[in-house]
Amino acid sequence: MTEARIAERMDPHVQTQIMEAPSQTPERIGKYYVVHEVGRGSTGTVYLSHDPFYGRDVAIKFYHATGSDDAEGRNALERYEQSRGLERAISLFNRALEQDPRYALAHAGLGEAYWRLYQNEKNPELVPLAERHCERALALDDLFGRAWVTLGMIHAGTGRAEAALADFQKALDRDPRDAGAVLRR
Repeated sequence: MTEARIAERMDPHVQTQIMEAPSQTPERIGKYYVVHEVGRGSTGTVYLSHDPFYGRDVAIKFYHATGSDDAEGRNALERYEQSRGLERAISLFNRALEQDPRYALAHAGLGEAYWRLYQNEKNPELVPLAERHCERALALDDLFGRAWVTLGMIHAGTGRAEAALADFQKALDRDPRDAGAVLRR
């Protein structure tokens, strides 16, 4: 049962809408009337909306639909010791970027996949690809700590220790619980 159906069963007055990522500002999201778009990020769009029941304004984050390519890419990336899995992750992240070229999570995933593949195969052409995708992810959303961790790994692995420490610190500043940044710092 979808979350929308669960919400309808819990509150029969709630109207839900299942939508693809809107190309323009929707009039409503569920029971909320959309006032205007507040901003867009790598994972979704935030709208200032009005709750007519409570008579108050709320912020609603509407996550972008990216399909399963990103999730499958993340799963393939977990098996980073296998070059074949990394090549699959690269293919899946690239497919996600075909759907949304501004998808920071996919750029970060590509950065990590290219770096891990470099570590396995020692092909120096992969390093600039890894670095470029991390930088693109951060240009789209510099609050995304995982991209800072990967950039730190790249900088550490290419002899740029000062830059690596700064990257890991930026990751911790954004998410103090990020074990990847803590372990590498």
